[in-house]
Amino acid sequence: MNGYESTFDYKLIYIFAIHDEPHKGLLKIGETTLDSNLGQKQLPPNCDALNSAAHHRIKQYTQTALIEYDLLYTELAVIPITMNDGSQMTKSFSDDDVHYVLDNSGYRCQKFHDNGYDSEWYEVDLQTAINAIHAFKDGRDHLYASEKSIPSTGEAKEKIKKKITLRDEQQDAVIRTLAAFKKGDTMLWNCKMRFGKTVSAYELVRRAGFQKTIVVTHRPVVEEGWQKDHDLIFDEDSKHLFVTKKINGSEYEYDASIDSENNRILKNYASKGESFVYFASMQDLRGSEIAGGKFRKNEAVFDMDWDCIIYDEAHEGTQTEKGQTVQELLEKPKNGKKPKVLSLSGIPYNILEQYDDNVYTWDYVMEQQRKKEFAEQHPGEHNPYADLPEMRILTFDLNKSMPTSYRYETEDMAFNFREFFRTWTGDFAQDLRQIPDGAKVGDFVHEADVNAFLDLISTEDPDTNFPFASNEHRDLFRHTFWMVPGVKEARALSELLRNHPVFQNYGIANVAGDGDQEEKYDDALKKVQDTIRTHKFSITISCGKFTTGVTVPEWSAVMMLTGSASTAAAGYMQTIFRVQSVGCVDGKQKEVAYVFDFAPDRALKVLSEVHSLSKHGRLSDGEAKKALGEFINFCPIISVEGNKDAGI
Repeated sequence: MNGYESTFDYKLIYIFAIHDEPHKGLLKIGETTLDSNLGQKQLPPNCDALNSAAHHRIKQYTQTALIEYDLLYTELAVIPITMNDGSQMTKSFSDDDVHYVLDNSGYRCQKFHDNGYDSEWYEVDLQTAINAIHAFKDGRDHLYASEKSIPSTGEAKEKIKKKITLRDEQQDAVIRTLAAFKKGDTMLWNCKMRFGKTVSAYELVRRAGFQKTIVVTHRPVVEEGWQKDHDLIFDEDSKHLFVTKKINGSEYEYDASIDSENNRILKNYASKGESFVYFASMQDLRGSEIAGGKFRKNEAVFDMDWDCIIYDEAHEGTQTEKGQTVQELLEKPKNGKKPKVLSLSGIPYNILEQYDDNVYTWDYVMEQQRKKEFAEQHPGEHNPYADLPEMRILTFDLNKSMPTSYRYETEDMAFNFREFFRTWTGDFAQDLRQIPDGAKVGDFVHEADVNAFLDLISTEDPDTNFPFASNEHRDLFRHTFWMVPGVKEARALSELLRNHPVFQNYGIANVAGDGDQEEKYDDALKKVQDTIRTHKFSITISCGKFTTGVTVPEWSAVMMLTGSASTAAAGYMQTIFRVQSVGCVDGKQKEVAYVFDFAPDRALKVLSEVHSLSKHGRLSDGEAKKALGEFINFCPIISVEGNKDAGI
């Protein structure tokens, strides 16, 4: 496979016993992964492949202690799901899900004294444990009485509510912010995607006892996520409410009656002393007359003496003149008090200086380091970081394969994607010549070279490292995210891909938009989801959409076909980490995500800039090199010339 690590692996559940006094009558229900090209039907329970993977995992934490064990059962952790359109898909589940069924059925895990974590050992017999696996696969959170081969340790008096337990770093963020709010009014969470900023922010609201909280976002599409996480932190019986403005037709279109009702609801909740979170769109707030917009709306929002203001993705939408006005109006002291302000961002490089030392940071290196440490410090226990994929960055130098006319005339001499993907406009001043016969406005000026590039990365060759140049590679990178310079370039590339001998077999989702009008996020996301669901292989083309705020779990790689060695750090980082989300394809869990960068020097330059910016530019050269080295340790940057001799 020329050095590529498997992007997606199966999860499996294993059950084993240790025949000593401390573990008498107990069974361990754990999970591990399996890298296999076999289909699910070829991996039945207790088959050799599953048993071998389970033995390998168990020996990692029993062999050094010379512990003898009996492996009793293995099964793929895969569950079928039916989509709204009736189509069938599969997803993986975890040992935690099986434990949840046992907990709800009156069985409790054994607590050992060597650490503060619940163990995965249950006082249960083998058949009952297997029944718990099948109960979860059937969509149940408890066992029927007939499925309990032995009595439970005490019937659950009421169904356990499955809630999120904050990880150590999330707890730390909340505690440090509560302390900061005792001294001042602002805090920034500089935390990468998958940190769990939403649930952690809600936990802050809960512990602080804020009555009136507003969440302001430039990405209204994330409303569903904010609402779901609200229900995880605040109990169902709690009077804490999640409130959002109703919409009529298109997103946040002005409607006087709806806005009047929204004002009434907010004032009513506030006057009654009810606790609530109000989810607001920055675009909607900017359109208010008081903020310099066209419509007399959101008066109750701006009149409210908010206890806490949370800016989601604070690096965008808040730094424009209108965005600044909205912030000033919301944060203006009212009724003698000033609100606490929490800003959330994974790439806050343009706003860091506003927060001095009131910054909590959690980055990729910290995440992967904690993932490694947890496995070492708590062998055999469920690792809450296990599902967070590792990253690999591969750089290709196209100047050795494509015409040198696409270089920038600078010292960087990076490949010029803007010129390479230039399209005919019909304007002689821009095109510099007449459109040739057989071409039309919107076609690539260098169409033959673009086709040659597509051939280069997809031609069958066992000695190549290009991402689509073998069936093995294509299977690793089934669903990918391609970044291009602009809308017109995206449309032209989409057309070429649909007519290419290899990529014509892929579902193509162009979310860059049509003309100058971009598609709405919800429509674009549905297009991508539908394309992935109906095609074994897919390509999503974008010129900026989906680089923040939205997660597509199935993506395993991003193709950077835009920018140059001077690409802005914020845009680069938010794009590449879009593919590092937890994901599942055909029941396999994402283990590794890849970045294919065709500007060879860009990755190192951007990452050096990131480490400098993250410390307000105060890192010494030695500190910057150390930080960069730590990043590369967990996210290797590999220079590839396309053949295996380059040493991927």
